[in-house]
Amino acid sequence: GSLWLLTQHASADVSLQKVVLSKLRDRPGDIDTVEIAMLTDRILLGEGKPQVYGTQFHEVHGKLVPYKIKDEKSVDARRAKMGLMPLADYQCAMNVSPPTTDGGGQTSSSSTDH
Repeated sequence: GSLWLLTQHASADVSLQKVVLSKLRDRPGDIDTVEIAMLTDRILLGEGKPQVYGTQFHEVHGKLVPYKIKDEKSVDARRAKMGLMPLADYQCAMNVSPPTTDGGGQTSSSSTDH
């Protein structure tokens, strides 16, 4: 809910994001796995590491593309385990819906299906 949303967009406070993610993982069933995937990717990017689920995008030449992804060949298998659509489908959806920037330089879509 709202705790996740606040934490997701607290890009400048990676330590806070990590604490909340740890607590959320300790309470299976209380939070959507999609939200865990998105927060995980945000934390990794905040630490300068590649994301693992491909949920975070940025604009390049007028198109939204994912930030660097660790082991991109396996990303769709990881996405499926978290209830996410294949990366190519998500990227297509991201480029159809109008994006919004969260103020931290990261782009998110108004779409709720990730």
